[in-house]
Amino acid sequence: MEGMQEKELKKKQRYKIRKMIVIFMFLLIFGAVVFSYFHITTQGRLALREGKNVKLALEMLDVEYYGRQKSVYDPEKKNGLAEGVEKRVYGIAAQTGKTEILSYDKKEHKILSMVYEKEHYRVVYQCDESGNDRWKVDYLITIFDYSDNK
Repeated sequence: MEGMQEKELKKKQRYKIRKMIVIFMFLLIFGAVVFSYFHITTQGRLALREGKNVKLALEMLDVEYYGRQKSVYDPEKKNGLAEGVEKRVYGIAAQTGKTEILSYDKKEHKILSMVYEKEHYRVVYQCDESGNDRWKVDYLITIFDYSDNK
């Protein structure tokens, strides 16, 4: 009889230990997911702030360039920025990401849309017809980086 009771007791103890391990693993995974979410959103807010600082620096430089009858926008360049503008913007805004002006109103000297990318974040700015600003922050993950050299 005592042998059976000991076996039952050990069985119950093993069940409790397994249950505690499963609960611990669940809490560990849940905590990692919650931490990742808050980390990604916090870094996204920082990227948004940096994107807004870059846009503000571009607007300040555009006023200066307007006085010289020039523009910060150059449609001939891949990133849309005139010669030397990117370096000056990053000096003013103290940012290190990549900026690209997608559309620009030459009459109003106004940026209509731009993209700022830093690390895994892409900040997209758009100005609609009524003059409202729209900001969007995306988190980018590279799945493949494939190059076929021939």
